[in-house]
Amino acid sequence: MIESPARDALSLTLVLREPPADECAAAFVSGLPWPQGTSIRLVDRRTRRRSDRPEPGDDLSARLGRAGIRVIDETARTCAVGSIKRRSADLVITGGSRSGGGLRRFVAQTLAEREVPMLVARRPQLNRGLIVVDDDLSPALVDLLRREPFRRARFRVLGVFDASASWYAGVAFAPAERLESVTAAATEAAALLRAATRQAALNLSWAGVAATAHVEEGNAERTIIRVARDMAADWVVLARSVDANQAAASLVDRLIADAEASILIAPTVRTQ
Repeated sequence: MIESPARDALSLTLVLREPPADECAAAFVSGLPWPQGTSIRLVDRRTRRRSDRPEPGDDLSARLGRAGIRVIDETARTCAVGSIKRRSADLVITGGSRSGGGLRRFVAQTLAEREVPMLVARRPQLNRGLIVVDDDLSPALVDLLRREPFRRARFRVLGVFDASASWYAGVAFAPAERLESVTAAATEAAALLRAATRQAALNLSWAGVAATAHVEEGNAERTIIRVARDMAADWVVLARSVDANQAAASLVDRLIADAEASILIAPTVRTQ
């Protein structure tokens, strides 16, 4: 725990789901320098097996206490996402195993229930971060990233222009007038993405967070995973619209399945 203004304290919700993933989440939460006054609620969704052997997470309250984090409510075991929805939190955290579809279903259900950043923890450190944007960063996300322990990271803000997107497909077979209008639209979309990426990096810099802007063209899923691996990112922040958007939902699924880094999925501001 570090000395910081009381207003920087965070309210966390930690969801326990399965032993291997829970250990990732426990190491993440207990090993980082959270602001003074940070509190955490535990939600236990594990399926218990008959065994005398303790599961990872059983001693989590004690571990968090030793790290200086206040456990204010150890929630009774439940399988209802509603128990998360009813509690106010700045961030929901769960462990990040890469096997099976249970994690992807849980993330999708939780994001559908509430507009709050959700972090899938895979690595205990937050040194290098990749922020993927397609629009403005929400003030809530900027406020979260300017606080400890997130502000210690160095960020690359990435915008990916995917020319293979459905609105752009079939251009090679379009009439000349159609080709001209679609090409103009693509040029405008790329320019807007570059501007949004630069603005996101500026907003973070103004908040005291180190960030640089970077734009690439290509398939969004493959490009994001490649850039994250090339820069050895500890975590990927997905600041893109994920509501009722099949492409964005597919991106979340792909990151959960293939990314080696932790993943923070955050609400975004959609400009008019």
